[in-house]
This record gives sequence, structure tokens and C-alpha cells, in this order.
Amino acid sequence: CTSWAEPVLLSECESTELSESSGLAWSRNRPGVWFTHNDAGGSARLYAFTEDGTHIGSHDVLGGGFRDWEDMTTGPCPDGIDADPCIYIGDVGDNGSTRAEVEVFVVPEPEADEPVNVLTSWRLRYPGSARDAEAIAVHPCTGGVTIVTKARDGAPEVFRLPSTPTGVESSAEVLYVASLPRDWFRGSGLITSADWSASGDRFVVRTYDGAWIWETDPADPDGHWSVPPTEVPIDIAGQGETIAFHPDGGLLTTTERVPMRIVRQECLDSIEAPECPPPDEEPGDTGTPTDTGEPDDSGEPVDTDEPDDDTDEPEVVTDSGTTPAAGLDDGEGGGKDTSCGSAGGALALLLIGLPAARRRREHPTA
Repeated sequence: CTSWAEPVLLSECESTELSESSGLAWSRNRPGVWFTHNDAGGSARLYAFTEDGTHIGSHDVLGGGFRDWEDMTTGPCPDGIDADPCIYIGDVGDNGSTRAEVEVFVVPEPEADEPVNVLTSWRLRYPGSARDAEAIAVHPCTGGVTIVTKARDGAPEVFRLPSTPTGVESSAEVLYVASLPRDWFRGSGLITSADWSASGDRFVVRTYDGAWIWETDPADPDGHWSVPPTEVPIDIAGQGETIAFHPDGGLLTTTERVPMRIVRQECLDSIEAPECPPPDEEPGDTGTPTDTGEPDDSGEPVDTDEPDDDTDEPEVVTDSGTTPAAGLDDGEGGGKDTSCGSAGGALALLLIGLPAARRRREHPTA
């Protein structure tokens, strides 16, 4: 995508189950379906919904932990995993920066009304000291997993996971990649979500009050970190902690609390997207995982620096405030005979069937 329309409110989901939407990914196998999850205080469960605001199902995640899930993404599965595609869930939240280890779980994309089992996972530690993070992304060509930290002070940092999952019996250190100047994001280091485009030629991050996109080289996933990104005028009403590329090349965001706002960012102009290059060995593998004992899971996460849950706006405010971007269509209208209502009436779902994600596939737009 080379230019963007103003954000449009598609619907508002009234389901009390989707009260802390913190991760977002679109289904490759179920056209028109999106997945989200709640963060700390929720449970190990994925929720399926559609853009017209209908909560269509819940999927328990079996065989993994739940402490503070903060982001999710869909991508190619790790080597040796018989699934297509996989969903990566980042249990990486750490508001107090006290966790000795964090985790990333890999599950198959859920079928309707079915639970899913964890297929593999990483136990991870940061070099030097613990970090808080709310953003993970999987490169669609290499399958490499990236974490971007949430920095209340200083610069957000980019880390890459070792290419081979550790499993539950051992752990590994993440590899430092880059630091991102706060002034790139209007002075905020509070990165709350990230995503790769389907061709690996765009990378997006968001904060509570903005979003930024890099143009990237699919053959060089870390080649863009020294270049400032371009801001995109996303919806900043409510407490937004998710962003994902739409299968048509646009963007979708949701918000925490009930109702969950579902907002579409349409792409106005686009160019032909490149194909993924032939797969190559993942660079920067940190080596064989080492056993460091059981992770420190004592106590509940303490949320002292997050936006005030008793308000509808995030605690972090920049000069732009928390006013939605100009042109946002808030719409009004009646509810539906489902657990979720829609703003401006139920919208017809326009997505068409898409093939399952593969490491090497052609995408007509970026």
C-alpha cells in the first residue's frame, strides 16, 4: 500500500468475553474470520469474530501457560510442525519488568468450535535484564519471529527469537537486533502491537496514539531498522493495543474494553508486491537452548503503568491527544441478535476466500 484512506469504524462488539483485545490475526483457512485474545486477567483462549461485530466462537488453548498474553500473529509454522498456517501467541507482557523468562506458543489455526493444542513453544530470556513487550510478528518468508519491546523510558528495542523452538524443558536468550528512537513515534516508546505484511515488504507497529510503517526487503528482514518509518492515520479512540494487515492490503485495529471497536484502514493505492525469496537458513540463531530451570511465574502481573482501566482513553497522551483521526465514521445504529452489535448496522462481509499461507506465494498487492 502506498497511500491510505481515513479509518472507518466497521462495528462494535458488545460481547463481554472480548473485553481486553490485545492481539489480532486474520484466518487463512476461514475466509472473513479474525482471531483475538485477552491479556492479563483473561484466560488461555482465542476468540473468533467477523468484521460486522459478530463473536462466532471461542477456542481454548491446551498445553500452554497463560500469564500475560499481549500479541498474536499468523505465519509459516516452524520446521517439523505439520500445520498450515500456525498462530504465534506472545506471553511476553511484563509491566514490572520482573519476569525471568517469557514464552511464545505456537498453535494451529483453530477450526470452528474446536480447542487447539500447543504444537511447540519458546522459553526466552532477555540479555542483561527483563523487558516488557506487547508486540510480536512472524516474517512470512523466513518464519523468523520478532519481538518489539514496550519502553516507558528509553528506546523500544527489537529482538529476534532463535530459529528453533526451545520447548518447555529448556530456554534460550533472544538476539538483540536494534533500538528504535522514541522521536520516530512522536515521543512514545509504548509499542503495543506489530505485524508483517503478507509478502514481507511492509512492517507496522502501533502505540496508543499512532501507527508507523516501514518499507522492507523480504530478503533482508532486518535491513530497515535504521530508517525512520512513515506514520499512518489510524483510529486512536479508546485503548488500542492491536494492529494487523488486512488480507486486501489495508489494516485492521481493535480496542480493549466493551464494546470492542473494529476499525478498518483501507488502502487507496498500491503497487505489486514482491514474492517471498527462496527460503534460506535463519540468520542469528542464538545456538542450542540451555536448561535454566523453571520459569519465574510467581504472583500475578502487576499493572501499574498501563492506561487507567476506568476511563475510555489511554493514559499516554501526546500533543495530538486521543481524538480519532479526521474522517472517522463513528456511525450509529441498532444491535444484532448475536452477542455483538454493529455500528451503523451490520456490514456485509466482503472478504473472499484466500488460500492458506505458505512461505512462498504470490500476493497481488502490498
